[in-house]
Amino acid sequence: MNLLDNRPLIIGMILTLISIKFVLVPVIQWQNQTLVKITKQDRQLQKGLALVDNKDDLLEKFTSLKNYSRQQLKLVASDEKSPIAYQLKVQKNIESLLDKYKLKSRSVTWLAPVRKSSIEEHRLEVTLSGKLKEFIQFMVEIEKQKPKLALMEFRSNISKMKPVRNELGQFTGKFIVVGWRSTTGEVDE
Repeated sequence: MNLLDNRPLIIGMILTLISIKFVLVPVIQWQNQTLVKITKQDRQLQKGLALVDNKDDLLEKFTSLKNYSRQQLKLVASDEKSPIAYQLKVQKNIESLLDKYKLKSRSVTWLAPVRKSSIEEHRLEVTLSGKLKEFIQFMVEIEKQKPKLALMEFRSNISKMKPVRNELGQFTGKFIVVGWRSTTGEVDE
């Protein structure tokens, strides 16, 4: 009997618990999620405002990096306007080095250029023979070139070495000289 007398109180408690479970708890969870989002957006806003405050410093650093990039590009890439002019320039340079070091070229072949972003890579395949000592000096001279040239895919055969007489012997080999040309014209800016 006592239970029946408390029925309205029990129903009121059950309704209160159901409303807490299905109304109040979701509202609190939504508020917590909203607070997390607002906090995250506030941090992003603070970072953005810090960037805006440092805009002049960032622009100065960006300009400095751009100038440094251009200087590095000048060391690596040629500013020749046409690919043919660049290839002729490199080939004349290689031929003068071959004459200087008395190396005999058997074949000189340009491979198709490969464009990589604002740089065009040119490959010259050279087959030659001569004294190994002269070839070593030739390789060093190529690697010192400005704008940069690089020796790649090197295959060789060395014969007639005489260590007793300190002779390095004869060299016969094939290698690829790689050079780069700027296609944007930014090298000379």
